Amino acid sequence: MNFRLPLAAALMAPTALGDAQAHATAETPETMSSDKVTDIVARNRQLAQTQQISGTPGFLFETRMLRGYLPLDGMRQVVEQVRSES
Repeated sequence: MNFRLPLAAALMAPTALGDAQAHATAETPETMSSDKVTDIVARNRQLAQTQQISGTPGFLFETRMLRGYLPLDGMRQVVEQVRSES
């Protein structure tokens, strides 16, 4: 599947991931149920829905999306191919 990730979504994803990781280090029930974490999860879910990602794992490479498990050698091949196309 070839697609372009909308700019707003591309900019939001790393921020949301970083915010979620920062909260995950605190691992308290209060933190995980905070409004900030709930908002991060909601934004990530919305981003996944706009890109029709409905399960894990899912990987985005430039204009290519991989759905589901791929053995390490297969993943390396995909990365090598994507890099050669750039």
